[in-house]
Amino acid sequence: MLDKVRKRDGKIVKFNTRKIAHAIQEAAKSVGGTDMLRATKMARQVAFIMESKFADKIPSVEDVSDTIEDVLVSHGCKKTSKAFILYRERRANARNQDALIQ
Repeated sequence: MLDKVRKRDGKIVKFNTRKIAHAIQEAAKSVGGTDMLRATKMARQVAFIMESKFADKIPSVEDVSDTIEDVLVSHGCKKTSKAFILYRERRANARNQDALIQ
């Protein structure tokens, strides 16, 4: 059972399906979606895929995000997938800017 994930700073934290569901829901909300039950089901699918792909190692947050994208696309959620991808890009740019400042 997958129970840990490696954050970008290297910290190991508890794997949390609710955070995945929340991320999916926020991306869906940004394009007019409202179905939290669907987001929860997709989060469970992400967890299932992660468990099979990373049974013997700790995945990174990026691995989780990549799997979220794959699940969104496989469910035909093109707008939500695009919103999630754009959010990831904005966050990556913000992290890069913060790194340049420091």
